[in-house]
Amino acid sequence: MKSINFCILGDYTISDELGKKGNVTDITMYDRKISDKILNFIVPSSFPEKIQSLIQSISLSDFVIINVKKIDKDIGEIIVTLDNLKMDKGFIIPNGFDDEIKKFIDGTVLEKYEFLSLEELKEKILNIEPIFNEGNVKIIIDSVFEVKGVGTVTLGVVKRGVIKKHDSVEIFPEKETSIVKSLQMHDDDVDFVSAPGRVGLALRGTNSEKINKGSIIGMKDTIKIDNEIKIKFNKNKFYKEEINSESNYHICIGLQIKPVKIKLDNENLLIKSDKPLAYETNEYCLLIDLNSKTIRIVGSGKII
Repeated sequence: MKSINFCILGDYTISDELGKKGNVTDITMYDRKISDKILNFIVPSSFPEKIQSLIQSISLSDFVIINVKKIDKDIGEIIVTLDNLKMDKGFIIPNGFDDEIKKFIDGTVLEKYEFLSLEELKEKILNIEPIFNEGNVKIIIDSVFEVKGVGTVTLGVVKRGVIKKHDSVEIFPEKETSIVKSLQMHDDDVDFVSAPGRVGLALRGTNSEKINKGSIIGMKDTIKIDNEIKIKFNKNKFYKEEINSESNYHICIGLQIKPVKIKLDNENLLIKSDKPLAYETNEYCLLIDLNSKTIRIVGSGKII
C-alpha cells in the first residue's frame, strides 16, 4: 500500500476538505484513502504558540502545503523554518497574495514550490507518487501507547527503507531492542511498509514507558547516539540577537527537541545535551530560542 505525507501550514481550514480528522495532540492528523494510496495530512495545531509542533510536522512530511490567507509574522516564521530545514517540495495556495509571497520566498528553497488554487491542489495530490528512500530502515515515532491485548504500539513515519513483520529492531536513543509483532496502515494489517509510509507497529520486548516521541526505530547500531554533537552552523539572518554560551537554546533533530548548551567554534557549533541525542551524520537540524520575542529560529546546519 502506498502512503504520502503532507504538512498543512498557514490557514488550516482546508484540512477537513482534504482528509478525515484523526489523532489530536500538539499535532493533528488527517487522512484519506484512495484505492491503494493513503494520503496523510499533518497539521501543527499548537503553532504559532509552540514552534515545536511546526518543526515536528515538517519533519514527518514529504510535501508541504501552505494555505496563505494573510501575510504576517507567522507566515514569515514558517518560511524561515522550511528554508532552514531545506524542505524544497511543496505547494502554495496564494489566495491573491501571489506577489507578496514571491517576495518573501525569494532566495529560499520555497522558490521551487508550485502555486495552485485549492481545486488544482486537490487534483494534483491525487497524482503524486511516493518517493522511496532506500537504505537501512529508519522510522520516526510520533506517538507511543499501550493497547490491551496488543501491547506496546508506536505510530510514526518510515523515512527510509522497509520495515517487515517479525523484524528485530533497535529503538534510539534509548537502546531498547524489540521485535515487530504486527504492522498496520490505515487500520489494515500488512506484512511490510516501505518509506515514506505512515505505520503503526506493535512491538514485543519493550513498553511505552521506555520509548519517547521523537525516538527512532532502526536496525541495530544504524543510528548514532551521543550527548555531544558538532554542527556546521549557519545563523538565521533574521535572528538579531547574539549567540552566546550563557543563553538557553533547544536543538531540534527530527522530532527530538531537547535543551542544550552551545559553544561556537568558527563555523561549527558544539552542542551539549544532558540527555542523549539520536542522529546521523549530514542530517539537518535546527537551533531554536523559545524565549525570543520575534523569530525563534536561531539557525541550522548539518551534523558533522
